[in-house]
Amino acid sequence: MQRNAEYIGCLDGWRAIAISLVIVSHGLWDASRMAQKLGALGVHLFFAISGYLICTLLLREQERTGTINLASFYTRRAFRILPPAVLYLSVVALCAGAGWLAVEPFELPTALFAANFFPDRAHYTQHFWSLSVEEHFYLVWPALLLFMGPR
Repeated sequence: MQRNAEYIGCLDGWRAIAISLVIVSHGLWDASRMAQKLGALGVHLFFAISGYLICTLLLREQERTGTINLASFYTRRAFRILPPAVLYLSVVALCAGAGWLAVEPFELPTALFAANFFPDRAHYTQHFWSLSVEEHFYLVWPALLLFMGPR
């Protein structure tokens, strides 16, 4: 099987470790404080992997082309992240509209980009806090790399 030239294979192992830590944490949430710490470690590992991957890809692009195409970067991110997120939020909205779920009014509009500011108030979108943190990183860091340079 031909792999994309941008593919960094060793990250798959790190992703497996990170997701395992998060799954163990959720499975043992009430069992111990250690389980909670494992989950936090898994999430931080995901953030580190994401930051490393995004910076590596952007720096490779800059090396290859002499610049970073922010429009292309943001388009790729949007098509990768938004479809499943919008699908989930649409299903939650439809279920709320049908009266099957009691959703807070602020919950759906803030889920994608501000859920990290309301971590304890949302129920059906509380897991979007990590996506929001990552989106903030995506909005700021590539532009900083472009305008400040790789150093």
